Amino acid sequence: MKKSLLIVLALASICLMPSCKKYASEITFGDTAGMRVKTYDSTDLKYSYGENEKYYDIDLNKDGWADIKLTSRCVMSVFFGNPVFSYIKCENEDVALLGDIILQEHYIHSDTSVTQFGDITFQTITKTHTCERIDNTYVIEETEEKLSLRAANAGESFGLEDNFLSTDVALNDIDYGFCDDPQEISANYFSQVCNNYNNDCDYFPVNKEQYVGFKFNKNGRDHLGWIKIILEESQGDYYVRPIESAVQR
Repeated sequence: MKKSLLIVLALASICLMPSCKKYASEITFGDTAGMRVKTYDSTDLKYSYGENEKYYDIDLNKDGWADIKLTSRCVMSVFFGNPVFSYIKCENEDVALLGDIILQEHYIHSDTSVTQFGDITFQTITKTHTCERIDNTYVIEETEEKLSLRAANAGESFGLEDNFLSTDVALNDIDYGFCDDPQEISANYFSQVCNNYNNDCDYFPVNKEQYVGFKFNKNGRDHLGWIKIILEESQGDYYVRPIESAVQR
């Protein structure tokens, strides 16, 4: 009898350990009960001058490494200036973002123009890339499995049964373009390829606080969490900023 009692007490003590803690399989955006919460301000903003980007690191388990990164990056574009666009990136493969997994079709359309400069002939091949088929001259370039990120409001819920993917997601799309260096095809005949990207693939609400959900596998257990962010538009540029994050304790 005494031996049986000791076994029961031992099992009870094991299940009081953190590894036996039960986590809710569904949470609500904005609800901080049972969550580890962090707020963000301008002191959390970091710079990478070599990459022309500003970013925020989201460290979910306080190990000093970013698990999620919110970044706003300037792209050098020949035709559209130097626009800034924003991403949310999974820096840790154990983190996955909430959304719908879709097959995105990418289309391409080519135009060729020839200009004569005296004895020199200059050919320009312009390739236009889109996510929507404008007309029948646009053909499928590739099909990509991707995450359509869910932008949520406070009070909405999600759970482990929803779709998640560990990936990088563009919060907004911008038009940009570039040209390769001209190549001499034959005597006095030059050709150049220019690529224009009319990015209509992704959209995240602008100038409005929204929630992004995620799950984080830690020590073999999935923890749910959310980040409240805002995508701010300024003169055609887009900057993402975190306001608050929360993850199950």
